Amino acid sequence: MPATQDQDAPTPDALDVSQAQATVQGDGPIAQGDGAVAVGKGGVYSGGDNHGVINVDNRKIKIFSQSISRRQFVLVIGAVGGIVALGSIGVIKSLRPRAPDKMTGEMNVALARFGVSQPPEAATGFDPGQILHDRIAASKAQLKGLQLGSPELTQEISNAVTASKRAREINATVLIYGVVSRDGTDDIVVPSFFVSPAEEGFHLAAELAGEYRLGTPIRGNLRSAGGRSLIADRLQVRADALVRIVLGVSLHKAGEFEKAIQQYEDANRLSEWTDSDGKEVLQFLLAASNYRLRKFDVSIGHATEALRISPGYARAYLALGFNFQQKALETIRDDPDAAIKLLEDSLIQFKSAELGAKELAESDVGIRVVFGRNESQFALAELKQEDHVDALIVGYKSVIDAYGRGERVSLRELAAESYGRLGLLYNRKGDLSLAVESLTNASALHSSPERKALFKQQLDALQGAQK
Repeated sequence: MPATQDQDAPTPDALDVSQAQATVQGDGPIAQGDGAVAVGKGGVYSGGDNHGVINVDNRKIKIFSQSISRRQFVLVIGAVGGIVALGSIGVIKSLRPRAPDKMTGEMNVALARFGVSQPPEAATGFDPGQILHDRIAASKAQLKGLQLGSPELTQEISNAVTASKRAREINATVLIYGVVSRDGTDDIVVPSFFVSPAEEGFHLAAELAGEYRLGTPIRGNLRSAGGRSLIADRLQVRADALVRIVLGVSLHKAGEFEKAIQQYEDANRLSEWTDSDGKEVLQFLLAASNYRLRKFDVSIGHATEALRISPGYARAYLALGFNFQQKALETIRDDPDAAIKLLEDSLIQFKSAELGAKELAESDVGIRVVFGRNESQFALAELKQEDHVDALIVGYKSVIDAYGRGERVSLRELAAESYGRLGLLYNRKGDLSLAVESLTNASALHSSPERKALFKQQLDALQGAQK
């Protein structure tokens, strides 16, 4: 966790900040087959070669020419009814969807069958998900603590919404999926992956959550063995990069940012991995880990490189925005004018990220933009001695609303920081009750001991002033 900032200043965690009983009922008798028995409110039923006579007024009941006591009759019918009921329960249970198996490794990576949006015969015998699975499995020795889920476990997934839902169901940290389609004479394979935040221990990597496209679409001809082989080769190159990306994400998640950077740099040195194979993702990951180490200029360099590879890449703009913001906070005392310029530049980057975030429906980029913009505007208002309290309150509340009651785990730290900011803003407005409530929530929600302690200190000071 980076060093604690002043109480009014955003923290470098901002980029991150830092899922039968069956009842059988019937009023009437049931009779089926030869020699069936009908049970009702008295009367006679005859069927087949045997006759069953039921007289509810007599102590003896005659069935199939045999006399039995009423108690024996009840026991027989009860036993038969129980067998039927239990059989019904078994049938109903067998029709229910089977709960998906949960992955239990330290780092869970699942491979899905790719969705096919073209005539099935075009991709006969070609399974991108299985190709990626087998390639990653061959490198599994490098992935300590990894559990690898096969396409049979994950099933078919072609979009981020389904990937997000399935990742939660099977407890996958990274889920690799994609789609096979056709454009004119070309078959197209688009591999993607989804990083799903876990409830425990993911706050250091919350900024990585969401969907990623792993490179530009791979074009070729799936109708020939040679064409399938060429596409498979391209997929395997990306699989080799994915092995290192998964390792890096796992290390970043554990707070080992230097080691994560080493894995990303190893991936960057893969000779056959080109920019078009998804290197903008790698550059963003490098930017995120360097940001955590407070190497803001290095982080800016990687985010800029990501934009060179993929202009308009929202995550890169987001990284630039937070880096400019943090550089401003470092210079705010010595050079306020330079800090103002950096904060204004950060707002430009957040605006660009907001435009690109529309393509990342299952990521937190949009709400992180709201938080980042609010942080920069808060700092600018302090420097320029302007009053934007009400507008800032609205912004921070929207972050908390997005977090909900914990449904979006990756926003937990952002929500905690937003509560902390609200405490300061409500205090400024003179609403001490809401200020105390907000700081209490901030301290309770945050995962960082340092930030929890800071919010508790602010809360104690506020409550002391009330006495």
